[in-house]
Amino acid sequence: SFLQLPDEYQVQIQQGQSIGCQIDSELKDLLVPEPLTALAIGTKESFPDIANGEIFVNGFRGGYFPYQVRIELDSVSSQLFPSYETDFEQVERNASSNELEKLYSNIPPGRYIVQVTDDLGCGIELTARVRMN
Repeated sequence: SFLQLPDEYQVQIQQGQSIGCQIDSELKDLLVPEPLTALAIGTKESFPDIANGEIFVNGFRGGYFPYQVRIELDSVSSQLFPSYETDFEQVERNASSNELEKLYSNIPPGRYIVQVTDDLGCGIELTARVRMN
């Protein structure tokens, strides 16, 4: 459980040598953040022939800011849209609520894998569904 609990730590490496000499590194501050979490929900249905659905990703906690998000269609609901994916994009703050969020609009129906990463490259995968209207 070494450095597994979220907290602030100070770390120093010591190396003892057989002649009685000891080498110590500088004392370093280390912050172990809370585990990365987020929420992803399909907020708007999509027509089978018009990609007009939405996925809303919010509730970001833990990890190291800034966060990046990408989505990828995992299970197709409409044969007109056999694939859909985005690159990683940085999560922004909503101007009115100051909450971190990412909204994907005009996407086809289906089940999506939502990947969230933090500044250290730690990540989680979520699932969101855009239902067919």
